[in-house]
Amino acid sequence: MTDLTQAEIRELIDAQEKEQAFLRSQVAVTLDDYSKAVVHLVGLARCDTSGSRIAAQVLLSIYNGDNWHVNLVELGLLDYDYMYSALVAIRGRLTVHEEPQNIIENGSSIFADLEVQWQHLHTNNRYKN
Repeated sequence: MTDLTQAEIRELIDAQEKEQAFLRSQVAVTLDDYSKAVVHLVGLARCDTSGSRIAAQVLLSIYNGDNWHVNLVELGLLDYDYMYSALVAIRGRLTVHEEPQNIIENGSSIFADLEVQWQHLHTNNRYKN
């Protein structure tokens, strides 16, 4: 085993930091993009279609992942515009570190309404026999 010099160690650390910065740049979204994606999905989630169900599951999952789950494969049922919004919303929740109800106007009320509308998808109900 060869010992690395301080310069070689620094070079390895720099390479790792550059890779992490690149990866972060690929998944990060702005607060504005995150907010627009949430608003876009809320419009669909308030309807009553298969796409609405998936939009609601995405929103409620990023709102409270213990109580609401989304089947990620079902994202494929969305058209590309909504699919993009769903992916931005997911990425936004993970990288912006803000809960979705806090980034849109009347968010707490909107999410409370979504919970009522989609109660049958709550994890306590979803996995019953």
